[in-house]
This record gives sequence, structure tokens and C-alpha cells, in this order.
Amino acid sequence: MIINDFKNRIFGIKSVEEFNALALQAFEYQRENCAVYRQYLELTGRLNLTPKSPFEIPFLPIRLFKTQDIVTPLSTSSQKIQSTCSSCTTTAPSAEGVPVLRTPQAKKAQNAQGVPVFRTPQAPNTSSSVPGVPDFRTLGTKKAQNVPGVPIFRTPGTPITFTSSATTGMVPSHHIVQDISIYEQSFRSAFHHFYGEDFNLLALLPSYLEREGSSLVYMADSLIKEAQQKGNTGGFFLYNHSELLNTLQALSSGIQENNSEGRKTILLGVSFALLDFAAFIKEQIPNKDERRAIFKDVIIMETGGMKGRGKELSRSELHSTLSEAFATSAIHSEYGMCELLSQAYSFPINNGNTKVAATDNKAHIQQNDISVTGIFFTPPWMQVLLRDLQDPFKILSAAPNKVSAKTLSGGINIIDLANIGSCCFIETEDRGTLYPSAITAAYSIHPPFTVDSRIKNSELRGCNMLIE
Repeated sequence: MIINDFKNRIFGIKSVEEFNALALQAFEYQRENCAVYRQYLELTGRLNLTPKSPFEIPFLPIRLFKTQDIVTPLSTSSQKIQSTCSSCTTTAPSAEGVPVLRTPQAKKAQNAQGVPVFRTPQAPNTSSSVPGVPDFRTLGTKKAQNVPGVPIFRTPGTPITFTSSATTGMVPSHHIVQDISIYEQSFRSAFHHFYGEDFNLLALLPSYLEREGSSLVYMADSLIKEAQQKGNTGGFFLYNHSELLNTLQALSSGIQENNSEGRKTILLGVSFALLDFAAFIKEQIPNKDERRAIFKDVIIMETGGMKGRGKELSRSELHSTLSEAFATSAIHSEYGMCELLSQAYSFPINNGNTKVAATDNKAHIQQNDISVTGIFFTPPWMQVLLRDLQDPFKILSAAPNKVSAKTLSGGINIIDLANIGSCCFIETEDRGTLYPSAITAAYSIHPPFTVDSRIKNSELRGCNMLIE
């Protein structure tokens, strides 16, 4: 398989048939070139499997990202990476340009030229035109700048390691990304697919900014820069709620420079931070009509859980609280994790903020509660399948060329073709529901899904701890 051709094709997928063909190509390539995946296939007796559809491909347990360097070389000239399984006594040699991380908990990338070494995060620079919003001016550097934990990599092919926001005491996952341009194209293409290209973006991600190696911060940073380059408003906020409120008020009143009427503002925030901001808003602006005026063109996008900073809420409880505080029904969700280079999005289908069509009533999705239900749509190069919780190799999802009126529930498996440099086939520890009969139309070629809970006895992950 020619990697450059594969990378060019995945972001142009238009049909299920194209997706299936590329998924099978990815399986063949990663079976031969990803040492950890190959050993997993061998140990499970599936090394010589010849799948005829993606529904027959074995999925790699996501917890292996905690202990293994899961890398598929993106160049045929790269040296094969040997296994670093816990039962082995030797350390895996690195693929060309890929760091060998012997200790998953380590915060410094090791032994590879051009790999960032994260040391003391720099303090935010508040010299931007928006109060409290850090200013990003210097591009091209290989060190984090201005915002704690925000690495800026603009050189294609430069390896970077993303880590998960593990709950205190738990081992974080780590994902070695050899070509950051693939991640950038993935998150940017998906975001544009669902939200267009003309937006203001404000990020309320304190827990992510306060640690190193966050893929979410990297994504938000890039999208904020894109908004700023187009003359729109964008920036990070930590706990400076007053500055954030001032910015939103300026945008809603049209005072903010270059803010055209009707342009949507997206407030992306981790759940606990949005709840804190919601309480602040209600205290500062008791009148709900006044709050409604401020947030009439604002999309509230939650991601992640409480990060141990309060009682975990169900998605319904969270969205209800945010909706009441911000006086808006535009409560959206982002589903992503450091082990994946693509994201899924959930939004109210009757809300004018997005272009989502109505879904099939046979899927038991009410049009006015899809945001509360948390129905996620994937970009064309990402698909969710469900597995039997008693048999991880049994896929419950209906065949892609068949339409089923019933919903399916089980463990969430994800095919993410953007993960060609690691493993495209991930068995998560989330439980979900798939809606095969939902009409996806232009929003996704794959059925939408919900994330219902963590699977019993699995470690809670900081980036997705919402329990229904």
C-alpha cells in the first residue's frame, strides 16, 4: 500500500464502499507493519485472517496504549518496530524518527531528534486584543508557547506524543503521532464538515491546559488560530470568567471587531469548567432573557467529564443544567480521545446552528431531545461498530448494506482511518448504542451512536467519564 496515496484518499471518502475498501487496505498494512497489532493478532489466533469486510477485522484493546508504543511506520524504508509487550524483556527499537517511550508515565519524549521535550510550561501571554486570551504569534517553533502544554508543530513528519487525561492514580495512555499533518487534516476536515469554516472559537479547557501532551488542546489551538487568521475571535480561557463573559457580551452586541451578524461562536469546554462558568453566569446575570440575548448565537460544546472535581453527571443532567444557565438549546458534545486522531460530534437536530437533518423515528430518536440523548455523528473516515460484551470478536452491528429498524447496544469499537500511523481498529472500554436506521444523509455515511456508560470493571478515563 502506498501511504501517501492512502492519506490523500481517506479524507475524500464519499461512500461506504470506499470506506470499506480503505479499511481492508489499512488492516493488511498494519497487520504486517504494526508490531503490537501483529503480535495481538498472533496471540489471538487471527494473524492469517482474511477479512472480507470491516466487520470481520479484529480490534486492538485500547488499554494497550497505556503500556505499548503502538506505531505503524509510514514509510516503507522505515525499520520495523518490534513488540514492547509487558512479557518481553527487551526494549523495542524505534522506527525512523519515532521516539521510544520506555516509561508510559514519562513526560519527556526520549531519544528522537526533533521530538519535543516538555519542561516547565510557560505562563499565558495576555497581550492579545481579547482580555485574558493568550496571543499566539510565533509559528514554526518546536516548543510549547504561551499556553501551558500547547506544543506547536508545523513540520510534517515530526513525531509528537499525545497523552490521555487519566484520573489521579491511573496510568495515562500515550499515542505516538509520526505525522502531525494527518491529525491536523483530520480534526480540521471533521470540524468544517459539521460546523463550516466561519466561526468564533473560545476554549474553556483549564484541566487540559494545566497538563502536557493534550491532543484536545492541540486541536483547539489550531482551530483558534484559523479563526483568528480569518479575522474572527478566538482564544483560551482558564478561570478568568469575567474576561470570558466580557468577550461573549462584546460578540453578542457586535462590538467585537469583524464580528458579522449571525456568525456562530463556539464555546468548547470541559464539563466541570462549563458548570463553573454556568454558575458564574447565573450569579452575574439573574435575568434569563438577558442571558438568552448573550448566548443566542453561541454553541456550547462540552467534552470530557468532571476530572475528579465534582460529582459525575449523566449527559442528560449536564445538558439540562447548561441549557438552563445559558438559556439556549444549542448544547453540543465532542467525543474524542488521545488514542484516536478523529472526533465525533453531537448536536440538536432542530437547531439552526448545524445542518443536521431529522432522523428516522423508527430509531426511537425524538427530534427535540437528540442533544440530551447525545447522538454522535462521525466523519466519513471514522466508523463506530458494536461488539458483544461476552465475545469481543463478535460484531453486533448490521452489515453496512442493510438497514435495520432496531437499535443495537454493546461495546464500542472504532475504525479511525486517520490512525494509519498507529492502529486504525480500536476496542474501547465504552458501552454504546447504534442507530442503524437513522438518516445520516450528508452528515455521515455511517450510523450515529450514543455513549451510554463505561463498561463494568474498566478504568474510568478522564476524557470520557459521563455515565448515563
